[in-house]
Amino acid sequence: MKNDELVCPICGESTSVYMGNARKDRLCRKHALMAKAGQIVLCPDCGKWHDADKPCDCKKETNKTSWNHSEEFIKLNEGNESCLVCGENTQQGKLQCKSCYYETIDFMNGLNKNSQTSEFRDYYYNLKDAIYRMQDFDKIKSNCNKLIAIAYQNSESNNDNLLISLLKKDVKKIIEVKKPKESNDLNIDIATTERDEQRESIYPTIDGHRVKSQMEVVIDNALWNATIMHAYEQPIKEFIYERKKCDWFIPITGPKKGIYIEYWGMNTEKYLRSRKEKEDLYSKYNVPYVSVEKDAPKDSSFINTLIQDLQRKSFEFFGFMPEWKK
Repeated sequence: MKNDELVCPICGESTSVYMGNARKDRLCRKHALMAKAGQIVLCPDCGKWHDADKPCDCKKETNKTSWNHSEEFIKLNEGNESCLVCGENTQQGKLQCKSCYYETIDFMNGLNKNSQTSEFRDYYYNLKDAIYRMQDFDKIKSNCNKLIAIAYQNSESNNDNLLISLLKKDVKKIIEVKKPKESNDLNIDIATTERDEQRESIYPTIDGHRVKSQMEVVIDNALWNATIMHAYEQPIKEFIYERKKCDWFIPITGPKKGIYIEYWGMNTEKYLRSRKEKEDLYSKYNVPYVSVEKDAPKDSSFINTLIQDLQRKSFEFFGFMPEWKK
């Protein structure tokens, strides 16, 4: 390959090179990280990269022809005449109206069809939790269509129907809980609305993680810059009978032995109860973790302190102190 061809097909920047070998897909470092994180995928039809959450441009017109292929949806909605998501009339007892079904097809075309069952299930459960934090009802309905897309793509890719068996009950409950209540009260709490919108935001980090706040960006980037291997929002393996996730996991002696980081970013009564429950579990199972408080400074001294705390925990629990950058 000629040097003048070693450019990223997305942005035109230089292709990422490792130990003298250029990436075969010619992606630059930034887009290589995005591909690794599943943020962008290669279209198998036209060979172009596109956002994983959206269909490729080559599919936008052809998606609309898929409505007649939705017979598998009928069984889930037999006897009903309204769309599970938006309530509009459907045809032949289908699960969704045409508009919602087309959006689901768009989402399916944007999913990585090679993902494993565990990846689809994690995506489904995490998205379902995120939907309950959303306030915009149109956004909620759209993400319910994405839940359906994940369930059916998992079934198609892995022959696993667990999510399909859950989705009707899950979506129905979401719509019932989140549907706006009729009210004549015009005194909207703008500050609360802004906080809710901020909570729904997704912030990108250097290594491609998508986190939930500016402070989490600072922490994640600090770990990257210090060459500390880390995973974002991972299940806490030591909590054998509890389905809990940490904010970050730092492997020390292997993929299952390391230090957890928790950023306590809220002060609501419900959040504080959840925090205490998780802290009690860390104590009960004697699991090493580092706490970062909501009002922690976003400066170099904070980053140095965070790395020092991780080193101390490593020495305390594993008998040695990693040489990370500061």
